[in-house]
Amino acid sequence: MHGKGNKERYVALTPFLVGLLHSYTQGRPGGPLLLTNDGRGMSRERARKRLALVGERVGVPHVYPHRFRITFITEMLQAGADIGAVQVMAGHSQIEQTVHYAGFTAATRALDLARRYNPADRLVR
Repeated sequence: MHGKGNKERYVALTPFLVGLLHSYTQGRPGGPLLLTNDGRGMSRERARKRLALVGERVGVPHVYPHRFRITFITEMLQAGADIGAVQVMAGHSQIEQTVHYAGFTAATRALDLARRYNPADRLVR
């Protein structure tokens, strides 16, 4: 698959995801994945707007395609994935791009640990 800048992207297709995609495409042999109501391929902008509307309908603000990438990258890092593997999956040409997310993830993990092991919580009143 190719993404922004015609960069090669990797997508980890699980059996569950393959089943969902097969159901969604209803056995279509190929062509665009996302279609407009009249059956034409959906533009990136139209897909972005449609996604934002779905987010609004279900009460999730600020839904946009890149948010899924951010979530994927940070969750992989939080799960302990190797930063090099995350770089490949994210399609980052420079490791510094991935390190940016790793810093955010480390800060989040540190705050979670600080909340969990805060000595002030053990004080007797």
